[in-house]
Amino acid sequence: MLDSTLALLAEKGVDRLAIAEVAAQAGVHETSIYRRWGTREKLMLDAILSLSETELPIPDRGSLIGDLTALAAELCRYMSSPLGLAVARLLSTPSTDQAVEDTRAQVWNSRIAAAAVVVQRAVDRGEARADTDPPFVVEMLVAPIHWRALVLERPLEPDLAARLAAVVADGIRRPRA
Repeated sequence: MLDSTLALLAEKGVDRLAIAEVAAQAGVHETSIYRRWGTREKLMLDAILSLSETELPIPDRGSLIGDLTALAAELCRYMSSPLGLAVARLLSTPSTDQAVEDTRAQVWNSRIAAAAVVVQRAVDRGEARADTDPPFVVEMLVAPIHWRALVLERPLEPDLAARLAAVVADGIRRPRA
């Protein structure tokens, strides 16, 4: 069901995704989808969370700059795809449905916490200051990518990931003795 949802998200976009089409593609009745997810938005968010875990792996390159660069590069690659851009739009669009808002927050918090591990490893290795706030560092790394793709609608340059990683890493490195 989630694969069908993702395929249709890529093909149709967020606004034109219909439960009836997901059900037909998955070979199930619409009521099965509504019974499990309740709303179209909850189905999309569940599919997105599943996708993000496979499409945006958390790197372990052994260094702060390597991990931040890999994390940003994967996000740039993802956000440059039609599906990645559709997902980012869905996760950035407010809803009046509190359950959808709660699910959206859960997705963001889950992804930020997973990515913050790379910063915590740098702190543990002594590459970053002990007072570093790992989730905040991740937010500082990924926000410009989202801003460029969603607000400015500009392409994400090939060197953007490395440039962002360098700036963010410089802000949290331990001072040299």
